[in-house]
Order: sequence, then structure tokens, then C-alpha cells
Amino acid sequence: MKCRHCSSKNTRVTVTEGKRQTTIRYCRCLDCGGRFKTIERYAQSHKGIRRGCNHANSFLEPHNIVWIRSQHKAGVTNAEIARELKINSSIVSKIVTGKTYKEVS
Repeated sequence: MKCRHCSSKNTRVTVTEGKRQTTIRYCRCLDCGGRFKTIERYAQSHKGIRRGCNHANSFLEPHNIVWIRSQHKAGVTNAEIARELKINSSIVSKIVTGKTYKEVS
């Protein structure tokens, strides 16, 4: 980034803060010692993004998600469920904890 005080490109980011849809970067110039900040705002909406079963790369159907959650409640381990569906056990864990496929109940 270009320094706002001396227009030098010899600058460094000292702190980066992420807040909702903005990123604030606090910078300092290595030539003049000036400090400044930049604010980046993101306008992208998540409404058009396909998630879960609606995603193009998803190979699990809603009935698979319901089955995984019911098997977990019945006491079957994540590894056994993963072997049955030929998927990674970390995917099963994320489905069971609700990190992915939130729209399927």
C-alpha cells in the first residue's frame, strides 16, 4: 500500500481486524514512520450462494443427512457411519455438530 504521508510504497501492515463484512488494516510507513489505516468493505451477498445439498459438488442427499444424524443419536460412531457412506469421518462430524448442512433438519 502507498503511504498517505510521503507516497512511499515501503509500508507494512501491523494489525488486521475483521468485523462482519469489513476488514480494517493498520499500516505504518518504513520510510517516514507515518501511520494510517485502510478499510475494505465487502458487498457480496450470501443469498445467491448455494449451500449444503444444493451445492453443485454435494454428493449427499437430504435423506443421507437425516440418516447420519439418526445413526449418531443411536450410538453409532462417526467412523462406522463414514465407512458405510464411503466419506471422511470429519464430514460426518461436521454434519452431526451442525457446522454443515444446517438447512436439513
